[in-house]
Amino acid sequence: MDSVQRFEARFTNEDSPFGLAYIERYAEQYPGKKNAELLTMIFEEHARMKEELETLQQLKEELLEDVKKELDPIRIRTGYIDKNTRVLMEIENGRLIKEGISSLGGMSDLVAKPMKQAIQRVSDEIAAYRTKKLNRERYKGPKEGNE
Repeated sequence: MDSVQRFEARFTNEDSPFGLAYIERYAEQYPGKKNAELLTMIFEEHARMKEELETLQQLKEELLEDVKKELDPIRIRTGYIDKNTRVLMEIENGRLIKEGISSLGGMSDLVAKPMKQAIQRVSDEIAAYRTKKLNRERYKGPKEGNE
């Protein structure tokens, strides 16, 4: 036989949606249950929801950590690219001012050989980096829990 302990609860605020009003709503959902049984059901539900909330919180933290790992290199590279682009724009601006050039033809009209070489070299470096990254990810194998 289960050990029964007496517990008395007094609810003073009748306007509150919690307390007695909450138990009364539960009593409507589960007619015939005693207040002690209703409180036990509420406590069990609370414990389950609290555990679920903790699990979701942990999952959120793990996802944020994974996203941060992926975004940090992109953010760093973007910073370098932005810095280098600004430096090149300043250099080119200085050259244009020094040479007194006031208008440009588009690159589709005329592209210098060194420019073509630079474009090709940058494209090759980007392709090589992508290949290295794919190989690195392929050799890491499946992550734990995703098998």
